[in-house]
Amino acid sequence: MRIPLHDRVSMTTVRLFFSISALALSAILCRAQLLQGTIDGNVIDSSQAAIVGATVTALNQGTGFTREATTNTQGGYTLPTLPPGTYSLTVKASGFQTYTKTGILVNVNEVTRNDVILTVGQINQEVTVSAQAATLQTDRADVHADLGTQSLSNLPTPLGRNYQMIVSVVVPGVSTPQSGQSFGANPSRAVGYSVNGASNVTNDTRIDGTSSTNYNATDKPMYSPALEAI
Repeated sequence: MRIPLHDRVSMTTVRLFFSISALALSAILCRAQLLQGTIDGNVIDSSQAAIVGATVTALNQGTGFTREATTNTQGGYTLPTLPPGTYSLTVKASGFQTYTKTGILVNVNEVTRNDVILTVGQINQEVTVSAQAATLQTDRADVHADLGTQSLSNLPTPLGRNYQMIVSVVVPGVSTPQSGQSFGANPSRAVGYSVNGASNVTNDTRIDGTSSTNYNATDKPMYSPALEAI
């Protein structure tokens, strides 16, 4: 059966609309996932034995948002996709005192580790601790991160052993690397990224104390030496 031209155009428009809508929704969901943090850890008793089936609850102290998990057979738990903020963590298990820790800071794209040791007792008994405040950096005004030889040698690196591809994995707040002037299949290409939402042209990559920034394209390093040379 022949379909009139205007009907075919209309059907194509509808399909295009749904395709664009799906892409837009995917982009929103991906961006939302990038703007989350995680709390994980292990729950054990005083003898270092794993506590299975403990209920772990994270509460955002500012918004009241909560997320709950149960420890696995190794006593481990993970609370993913937490909006950034300050949280309290409550752990309950039969035969143990309830554990609560406040002031746990969750940052974007960062995993906050919090291992818990439960004390034998009644569940209506409670042990409350407060997270220590992060120490302020007072000796310098910049925000920086150092990757030493041990990290570069031991961390898994992608094809081409490009040190730049490790940065976004181990340094909180670093965006996904973007290819520079080189083509994307070049494993040793120079890449650019932003830190904590700042412009990527403000970055300064130093190798052994010497700047490797490309001053003709300040958002990228001038060269990418082999890991063995760093």
